[in-house]
Amino acid sequence: MRHPARTSRRSVPGRIRTLLAAFVLVATVLPAEFVPVAQAAGPTLAAGFTDEILASGLNHPSAIAFTSNGRVFVAEQRGVVKTWPSYAALVADQAPAVALDIQGQVNSYWDRGLLGLAVDPDWPVQPYIYVLYTYDAVPGGSPPRWNDLCPGSPGPGSTTDGCVASGRIDRVQMDTTSGIATGSTTHLITDYCQQFPSHSVGTLVF
Repeated sequence: MRHPARTSRRSVPGRIRTLLAAFVLVATVLPAEFVPVAQAAGPTLAAGFTDEILASGLNHPSAIAFTSNGRVFVAEQRGVVKTWPSYAALVADQAPAVALDIQGQVNSYWDRGLLGLAVDPDWPVQPYIYVLYTYDAVPGGSPPRWNDLCPGSPGPGSTTDGCVASGRIDRVQMDTTSGIATGSTTHLITDYCQQFPSHSVGTLVF
């Protein structure tokens, strides 16, 4: 009795050759306009859902957070947090304010950058946002180290030896009226040694 898997493996190459020969024949005989072209299928939304742009002009947005009174914060991978006073202001495409700019500390390269953002659950009594980002420094070092790059020869190369960086979580005090940082920042954790550019830090939630 033959093993079905073995029979199947022996027959596959022959089938592939037959299909390839048929495709070549069709492509040779039929005019170009009759040769079928594969089309990429677009996303299909479930019933009751729509797809629309809520805000434009953002630079690689990576996270969004809302305060209890409706203020919106959006993080950009490069190390900027923008804010709108309300969701209505965001969808009306009103110009946001820059709530926080830490580009000089953030290593925004490949999957790295400012990726995590959260609002203190006790806002506005606790007027803080929390940001999680790839810190552009080796453990124990100071930024900037790589300046959003990872050079090859004579450098380490992003997927050869990798450009070593860290991870950091900051607590930033905000003005609850304007939504802009007051300048008081506490570095809660500086850790997560990272060598290669992918799978960097992550989401930050309470």
